[in-house]
Amino acid sequence: MSAIGLGATPSRGEAERWRNVFDTSGTIAQNPSMPETQTTKPCCQRTIDRMMRVIRESYVSFPVIKDVPCEECKEILAIRVYAKPE
Repeated sequence: MSAIGLGATPSRGEAERWRNVFDTSGTIAQNPSMPETQTTKPCCQRTIDRMMRVIRESYVSFPVIKDVPCEECKEILAIRVYAKPE
């Protein structure tokens, strides 16, 4: 995939790949090449739950896009929240 700078026009194939990644609501759609269900390790789930609680209680501006390490296994977790969680 080529880098796109200011004023650059993506190729037809590149634009199609991005349409497949993002749906119309702005949330990330499931990539067809990814497995249908992804299992989350218990330690990673605890970190995700903690970050979601912090986002729910502290953030007022969205989207919130964070990459945080798991507190135990240090795997990088992608946290993407596009609207205030209920």
